[in-house]
Amino acid sequence: MKSREKAVLAAVRLPQQPRVVVEESLDELGRLAESAGARVVGRATQDRRAPTPGLYFGKGKVEEIRTLSKREGANLMISDDPLSPIQERNLGGSLGVRVIDRTALILDIFAQRARTMEGKLQVELAQLSYLLPRLVGQWKHLERTGGGIGTRGPGEMSRRSATSCSVCGCTGACSATAARRAGSRWSPSSATPTRARPRCSTT
Repeated sequence: MKSREKAVLAAVRLPQQPRVVVEESLDELGRLAESAGARVVGRATQDRRAPTPGLYFGKGKVEEIRTLSKREGANLMISDDPLSPIQERNLGGSLGVRVIDRTALILDIFAQRARTMEGKLQVELAQLSYLLPRLVGQWKHLERTGGGIGTRGPGEMSRRSATSCSVCGCTGACSATAARRAGSRWSPSSATPTRARPRCSTT
């Protein structure tokens, strides 16, 4: 059985936010993390007038979360607040663990619960819309060898749709893929062919 991910929760409390509201929100985040299959091993909050642009949290708090994560063996940090792609990337580099926010966590839970094809497609669309600004200049979302919360899709459709042939579903070794890469056109309908329909060379 695959071991459960160990997660540290974190949030920033702004001046206008009552402390009890932030704590209750973290309690809810913990229940969501447990529902997604993680085990919460710690939590941290920071009082700030405003989040920092690069890390969201202050450098001192980031170091505190890093120490907590290392001590508890955590491999995931979940922010209760929305993170920008840059903040998410910078935090992951500073902490040495995967970083996601509440939105990614909720999308992961929906992905696990989706049963109908329509539901799976809706979740997939929401996940791709969320991932789009995080994919500029990188394709790490396809390197899912470790998987984990925030990387799962309904049936892992992201990886297949990005790497497989749209004609036969193979992994890109067929003549359809070659024709597309060469800029050739073809019609799937025998009534209006522009070229014979490519067939997968692996079948």
